[in-house]
Amino acid sequence: MDDERPQVRHAVGAAAMLVGFVRPIRHEVVVQHVRLRDRSRAGRPPARVVVQRRPAPAAFTGRPAGRTAGSSLTIEVRGPPSARRTMVARSALRNATLARTCRSSSTRRGLLKDFRSRLLQAGGNIMSTRAMLKQQGEAMRRRLFGDDDGAPSILRTLNTEASYGAIWSRPGLALEDRMVCALAVLGAVQRLPKLRRHVAAALDLGLSARAIVEILVQIGIYAGFAATEEAVEAAATVFTSRGLALPEETVRDDSLEVLSARGRELMQQLHGDRATQGYAAPGNTVTGALYPLAIQYGYGEIWFRPGLDLRRRALIAVAAFTALRLDGQVRKFGQSALNLGLSRTEVIEAVIQTAPLSGFAPALNALGGLSEALGT
Repeated sequence: MDDERPQVRHAVGAAAMLVGFVRPIRHEVVVQHVRLRDRSRAGRPPARVVVQRRPAPAAFTGRPAGRTAGSSLTIEVRGPPSARRTMVARSALRNATLARTCRSSSTRRGLLKDFRSRLLQAGGNIMSTRAMLKQQGEAMRRRLFGDDDGAPSILRTLNTEASYGAIWSRPGLALEDRMVCALAVLGAVQRLPKLRRHVAAALDLGLSARAIVEILVQIGIYAGFAATEEAVEAAATVFTSRGLALPEETVRDDSLEVLSARGRELMQQLHGDRATQGYAAPGNTVTGALYPLAIQYGYGEIWFRPGLDLRRRALIAVAAFTALRLDGQVRKFGQSALNLGLSRTEVIEAVIQTAPLSGFAPALNALGGLSEALGT
């Protein structure tokens, strides 16, 4: 019944979009009892779709469902989408439509193949073969850098699959936010040629020159202002090639007392009871020789500069600390980022994003600490 397949594919493709991004971790989302009916005079009769969640190993399967009234098809997509997308799926999938009954096994196989393809196109992370991973990676690389990302040809396949396909294409963190993390990492560890390419890609994604400079200013708290100077100089060459001026310095003349008060207020908002622990303890006479300056110019000045909101500044902190192998700070700021609007998933993804840029080992060490701080 080949004439039925485009109609069936269209409807299940829409369902795939609604299911959203999935990752092979702990749960499965099961789209089942998709009841296939003939067209009504309106052309789109409602189909009954049930979405369930239950523990399962990571996989993708599709199989005919048990006998029900009319033909049915069970499509399983294993791996947890975000809670928000799960709620969307539960409400919206009930209104999904399928055009006609699909009885042949060959049509079912074609339908499942097309379902997987559509989910991949929608940004899903079901990558069961290297070929599929390469396909997604090439699409992401072209989106960011065009035909040439600057990597030597000997590394092209590895970079395409392991970096752009497996990490840059992951769900859980918006692409623009991933770029914010990437710029923070490359500035912190001083990969300046790569930084220039990413600055160009960041501009193409819609980040402003001001936002890019502010990312590089903030990493000065963690990697030193010498790192900021060299990173900003590298970014400036890209701005010049695009006809953009380096953003002018904003005049800020708040007193040190104001900076201290504002910094301590932000520390409390971020860290809560942890704001005065460890090196931040007020009675520590050793760290007390330097930490008040960090409060004034880190929390009180830099975090309040225009161009970035606090949410993205938290991403910068988590990514830069990971790249610099400061696992204690990753744990501290990873927890605190939740108080600025980031989700647990976004914090974890910010760390994962650093892996191809500053190393998988530092990222894994940071994730190990985060798993203790946030709970596995």
